Formats: sequence, structure tokens, C-alpha cells
Amino acid sequence: MKARKRYSTVSIVVVLAVAFLALGSILLFSMLRPAAVTGNVAVAKQSTPVPATATTLAASATPMATSATALPATASVGTVATTISLAAKDPGGILYGAGTLWVVSGEDKLLIKINPETNQVVDTITLEQAPHAMLVNDDAAWMTVDGGNLLRLDLATNKVTKIVHVGTSVEGMVLTEGNLWVVDGDSSSIIRIDQQAGKIVATIPMHDPTLAKKSELGWSAIALRGNELWASDSHQQSIVRVDTKSNKVVESIPVGVSADGLSLVGDDLWLNCSEENKVVRFDLAAKKIVTSFDADFPVGTTATESAVWVSLPFTGEVMRIDPKTNRILGTVTVFGSPQGSLSLSGAIWVADRDQRRIIKLLPTP
Repeated sequence: MKARKRYSTVSIVVVLAVAFLALGSILLFSMLRPAAVTGNVAVAKQSTPVPATATTLAASATPMATSATALPATASVGTVATTISLAAKDPGGILYGAGTLWVVSGEDKLLIKINPETNQVVDTITLEQAPHAMLVNDDAAWMTVDGGNLLRLDLATNKVTKIVHVGTSVEGMVLTEGNLWVVDGDSSSIIRIDQQAGKIVATIPMHDPTLAKKSELGWSAIALRGNELWASDSHQQSIVRVDTKSNKVVESIPVGVSADGLSLVGDDLWLNCSEENKVVRFDLAAKKIVTSFDADFPVGTTATESAVWVSLPFTGEVMRIDPKTNRILGTVTVFGSPQGSLSLSGAIWVADRDQRRIIKLLPTP
């Protein structure tokens, strides 16, 4: 009994000490926290500010001091308008073509078609290999799959009509003037394919193969502007410009990061850099990096003229950047694992891997 009584006394002392520490923390937090913004703010619970730090870089990726400030904690940057459940284990990529939303699920080897007007799944196509990058024109869907093959899927029959072997790590492609351009990160090359013939026309190395690698990452991405192709060369941590008339790299610019995604709007090329935990803004007119934003493992960046949206799967958020002010405005919490995204009819559509769904976000003006 004495031992139990002594133990109780010590316990009381410990409890009181913890209580005083907790009270002190609450008082300190109250002094430091920003004043609450009152008023009618849409879906404030879904918006969480991100500490916004922007770093201006030169073309050699040397940091120069700048800063950006996020909006107050109650600021809303967007709301979840609709969610569409999917019978897929890992919906990752999403794109729009032929009036339809297409969702790529690699683990299930599925393509899922969604009507963006009704928000309903209208078709599911099973493939023999896991799909990766994809684009859709009026009569066909082209996609890269495991094994480095490029497939043509006839939209009328949902049957594969062409197979072209293009590389080992084919991550992105664009279509212009009847030609597909596919980037292969492992070989640091860009492959040009005649769409009608289904044959490789040219293979363009992004750098001298005798150069030592600056990164072992085999990630690459590609974007199109007129007759200019821009691609990321992860092994050399650079971006390159390819002239589509001559099939030659005409410019290579070091950026100091290994971009696995590109989004191009006007003169702004936005680089998604998962490994470096950054989103980088590159000015094509000035030929230099303007700003770099910290992001927790970004996996998808979609740029529009009014906003840049970044998927953050580790935190379950979609971050919004204002390109006019170079400020991070905040995030929308989606409680899942956001992946690829796209902008369509004023909304942002995001694939959510963990929750197996598509999320439609409406930006707050």
C-alpha cells in the first residue's frame, strides 16, 4: 500500500507538470498564430496553406534570394465539386481526347473512359501490358506500355492495330504534323514515328553519349510549341530544344534538376521535379530559370494561364501557384494520393490512386 501511495504521488506531480507545459504551449501558439480571417470562405476545411518559398535561379541553377508568402490559413484556392469512383487499383494518368476523359491504370492494365459532361464511366478497355504515356486524336489512341512498345488503339473497335518498339523507358509523347514524338529517358533520346505508317523515322540523341551522367535517373518528358519540341534530359539535368524540320537538337540548357514532367503555357515551361521536391518555372523567351518552388514529391504539374496545379501524393493535397505573382496560394486537401491532372472547361481533373477515383476541382476565383 505504501508503495502504491508513493507511486500515486509521483504520478500526480508528473500529470501537473505535463498540464503546465501544455498550457504554456497553448498560450505561445495563441501569440504566434495569424489572426483568423472572418467571413464566408468556401470549404475552408479543405484548404491548407503550404509554406511558400520561391527561389529564383539562373540558367545554371544557381539560387538567388527571393521569397513568396502563402495566403492566410482560411483562404480557399479550390473546392472538390465531384468525385468519380473507379474499378481500378491504381489510376495514375489522365488525359482528354475525342470528347472523352481517359484514365490510365497500370497495375490493372486498364484504360477507363469517362464522359466529362455526365461524370459517368462509359467504357473500360483491358490491355495485355501496363499502359504509361498516352495521347488521343480523332480516330486512335496511342500509348506506351511495359516493354517499351508503342500501341495504336482503334477508337471504333477498341482493338490494337499497330505495335512499334520504341525504347525501354518511354514516358511521354506529343503529336504534330502526322508524326508522334516519344521521349525515352533511359537512352536520352527522342524517337519520331510516322503515325500512318507506324514506323520509326528518326532517333535523336539528346546529348553526346560519351558525356558522363550527372544523374542516374531515367526520367524524361516532352512538350510541344509550334515546330519546337522541348524535352527534359534527366541524365544531363538539362532541357533541350528539337527542330522538327531537321530532326536535330538545336539547343541544350542546363537546369540543375531532373524533370519528369513538363507543362507548357506561352513562354513558360513548368518542370515537375519529383526527385528534387521542386516545381521549376523556365522562361523560354529569356532562356533562363525564373523561379523554383518547394513541393513535397510533386508527381503531376498542370499549368494554365491563370494557375499552376501540382499534385502532392504524400500529403494528399493539390497545390495552387499564381503565375502572375509567383506565389503559392495554398492547397486543396483531397484525402488521397493525387497523381496526374489536366485542365478542362475551367475545372482541374485529378486522378487519385489511393481512393481509386477521379476528382473534379473547381478553382476559387
